[in-house]
Amino acid sequence: MSHFRQIEQPDEDLETDFKFSSRDLVVGSKARKLGIRLTALIDDKKAAEIESVHLPFGHIDRLSSAGLNELIAANTYARNLGIRIVLVDVQNTVRDVFELTRLERMFDFESTTAGV
Repeated sequence: MSHFRQIEQPDEDLETDFKFSSRDLVVGSKARKLGIRLTALIDDKKAAEIESVHLPFGHIDRLSSAGLNELIAANTYARNLGIRIVLVDVQNTVRDVFELTRLERMFDFESTTAGV
């Protein structure tokens, strides 16, 4: 089981402009659009020679298999380019999905809140 790493100072590559909702990770067509946006973001990070993409998950309370598949595909694409996708502030309900599917080993998790 992987553990959260607390971020004391936000990294300069913390992706605060990348907006998405639980709906983007639940509805199939929205999940696919999210996957396309994530791929474009990964390409931008690669061009800027940034080694990780941080996605804010604090407001995400659920995800579907479609959303999970898009995250897996984006993570695979990113890792092939030498970039890490880091899920930040993942709620317990969503984290449980990663643990039940044993995908917590595939992703990196971080927390910006103390004591997590």
